[in-house]
Amino acid sequence: NYSKRDIRMTDARDYMDNHFREDDCLEKSAEASGVTRRRFNDLFKKSVGTTPNRYIVRLRTEYAKQLLAATTLSVSKISEMCGFADIYYFSKTFKKLCGISPNKFVQDELDKM
Repeated sequence: NYSKRDIRMTDARDYMDNHFREDDCLEKSAEASGVTRRRFNDLFKKSVGTTPNRYIVRLRTEYAKQLLAATTLSVSKISEMCGFADIYYFSKTFKKLCGISPNKFVQDELDKM
């Protein structure tokens, strides 16, 4: 049965919040929920309001923003640290979600100082 407070989805979200940088985060959270992958995606979206994949991408992007603003690490290294498969996907996703490229974000942060 579906419930807005489905404990399996709450647990899955909590797991993702703590393990989003890991490559197998999505698979492990779906597996632990005890339902099929398709059912997991449906229940998660109903419970959280977005797909599991989009949820993880947003977590990774927010973490990247924190690192970009607070460190002098390269965009490539930050992309890797956040769990993105490659810098091109990271840059495309970052720009889509934030409205600017990671490099522009860094420059804007430096200009604030």
